[in-house]
Amino acid sequence: MTTAAQAVGVWNTPGGGNPNLRQCGFDVTDDRNTLAGPAFYQSVLAKPMLGTTGFNEHNEIIIRTWHAGRANTLPIMAFFFIAGGNNQGLPDAQYNQRDFYNSTNPKIVVPIIRLTPPSSAAGTATFTYVAADQVVTQ
Repeated sequence: MTTAAQAVGVWNTPGGGNPNLRQCGFDVTDDRNTLAGPAFYQSVLAKPMLGTTGFNEHNEIIIRTWHAGRANTLPIMAFFFIAGGNNQGLPDAQYNQRDFYNSTNPKIVVPIIRLTPPSSAAGTATFTYVAADQVVTQ
């Protein structure tokens, strides 16, 4: 499978039972070279093609460890948590912010960003920097 339309077709297979058991992943591994980017793009296109179901289903990407043990090489730009989600989101982000700061040399401050998801597929997500959420400010 290489297109969003093919992925949606597999998801919508009539009489196929639970579509979560047939969902697929797009191969974006390094060895795909120039094919990895288009595969990732197709995965992004597939979700809204499922309408409300796509909006309500979770979305994830699994990546390999990035230079394990070398925190200064991690391309982390922010730690995010979902506002109004479970009460553990902010404490987890704060733990990660502090841990990353303590693991880098020289010390790197990475902000915590509050994500407020839209209430519908037509809505807009908001991303907010809140000073009170930060545990490391330097």
